[in-house]
Amino acid sequence: MSHHIKLHNEESDIRILIPSNDKGICENDFTQIRLWVRRKKTSFLYLLNIFLLLYCAISSTVAALNDSSNRNKNVSSGFKSASIIANNTAHVGMQFLSSDIIAQFSLPSVTREADNNEGESYSTASTVKNSLNTYNQSVPIILHGSQLKNYFTHLAYDFKRKVFYAGATNKILQLNENMRVLSQSISGPKFDSPQCHASGCPDDVETTLVNNHNKILILSYTQGEGTLIVCGSVRQGACEMYNLTNFPNSPQFIETPMAANDEFASTYAFVGPAKYSWKNEDILYVGTTFTNVGDYRHDVPAISSRRLDDLNYVEFSIQQSIINIDVKYRDHFLVNYVYGFNSSEYAYFALVQKKSHLADEAGYVTRLARICVTDPNYDTYTEVTIQCLATKGNIDYNILRDAKITQAGQKLAQKMGIKRDDAVLVAAFSPSNEITDQAEANSSLCLYSLKNIEEVFNENIHMCFNGTIKDRNLGYISGTIDDGHCPVAGTIGNIQDFCTVGLKISGSSPITAQALFHFENVSVTSVTATTTGPHSIAFLGTEIGTIKKILISGNNAGEYEEIDVDPGNRILPDTMMSANKDFLYVLSKRKVT
Repeated sequence: MSHHIKLHNEESDIRILIPSNDKGICENDFTQIRLWVRRKKTSFLYLLNIFLLLYCAISSTVAALNDSSNRNKNVSSGFKSASIIANNTAHVGMQFLSSDIIAQFSLPSVTREADNNEGESYSTASTVKNSLNTYNQSVPIILHGSQLKNYFTHLAYDFKRKVFYAGATNKILQLNENMRVLSQSISGPKFDSPQCHASGCPDDVETTLVNNHNKILILSYTQGEGTLIVCGSVRQGACEMYNLTNFPNSPQFIETPMAANDEFASTYAFVGPAKYSWKNEDILYVGTTFTNVGDYRHDVPAISSRRLDDLNYVEFSIQQSIINIDVKYRDHFLVNYVYGFNSSEYAYFALVQKKSHLADEAGYVTRLARICVTDPNYDTYTEVTIQCLATKGNIDYNILRDAKITQAGQKLAQKMGIKRDDAVLVAAFSPSNEITDQAEANSSLCLYSLKNIEEVFNENIHMCFNGTIKDRNLGYISGTIDDGHCPVAGTIGNIQDFCTVGLKISGSSPITAQALFHFENVSVTSVTATTTGPHSIAFLGTEIGTIKKILISGNNAGEYEEIDVDPGNRILPDTMMSANKDFLYVLSKRKVT
């Protein structure tokens, strides 16, 4: 579901709360419906609306005061409490003191045609009727037993047409800003087999009806009126491209394996620049977890650069714009791609992987991988560990949950020793459950300036080139440089630009930060960051379907509110701010709000 949360109130906006039971008209769980006061309304109705507004405001304030002590128990005692932040909200200049859910869309439920008859086959509804546009109303889709899944994975916004695209199981929805369905594309289930190429299955291969899980949902404006790139888990992770002016009609199928062909294996893609000697252009950077599902997965690189017009590799002749995990380790050294972004001259991926590709070191670690945007052959590929140390014991919260790049507000810039509007990586981590890659239900929030990240990368590269370390330590990546050895000290002169030489280095010196916030028994699953005036704000989504509002700058940094958005359903990373910062659009497993 996607939730559309209003962050400030307008003078002409009156909220009326409709109770879901008989306990009163200002219960926290009530559905909030936004009604506009029009001049033609009678004065009696207008006064009634004003009365209800004041009544609800007073009641909710009393309830908030009664509940504030319970809210603050989740934040460790070493940080400012939520009540302090709430009391200083006026000083910060923020107007969003409580949740104001204006519009939301719920995925239709999937049901069995006859639950009591095991083994009976079921049919698939081919369309979702227009009644989905009724507020919070859904139409069931009937699937057979193996297809009883229906959830969102991605959300993208077309700022030119002011519409959203939501990727879900077996469908791509187009919604307006009021979360009304405008159109949709049915993408599954499809008859498929992991033994088939992306182009299709021969007659002698047995296929089954499988769900198509949306893995990539990217908007690009480089071609004509704009393109929507959609990749799913069927057909070896192949993609379709839609003209934004003609969605969902006439998609172009690209029979190139690109995304993971497994429901749970990661794929992360983002649009960023390529500044090669012959051309500057935007391209698609893609990170894909290897799956051993079928014989065609070795055709899909770990990281690649793709042209936005046809999704072919930017370079695949003498030079190759790809990175592969060496075939000797590919089956067991699996990399989870969590986030990716471009900053200045580099493209970054944030990933979680084993500490070592060898069997002598157990456990997992979060790393940043970097490629120079001027490098069409990926020779400058470099990895460095990134750490978030939490609690008094400086425990390494080693599993990255989500991250976002944002600009530093004035107060945060002063605190971090950088310039206002410099790039900052805001990242949420959890500790791993023993030596697995499964996250525990504790979380921390760490901040890293891109200035510091680049300094640590360069420090690690210098350590290789000045003889401090002898090996590049990237043996799990195909195509090592100088057989993985660092240059002999003194054999290479001063290098002015590390983007002009071959690197492929795994740095030994980590990027480290102390946790700004630590949350006990809270699993943070989504990070959204922005600025308001001189302050920097983060909205943290949780496993249980809530949004935490966090002030991350100034003397009163801390949590000041938690909103129930989709109780019981995880908030997903594609949660985003509106362009004018008036609204937060929240994507959860079942809703867009």
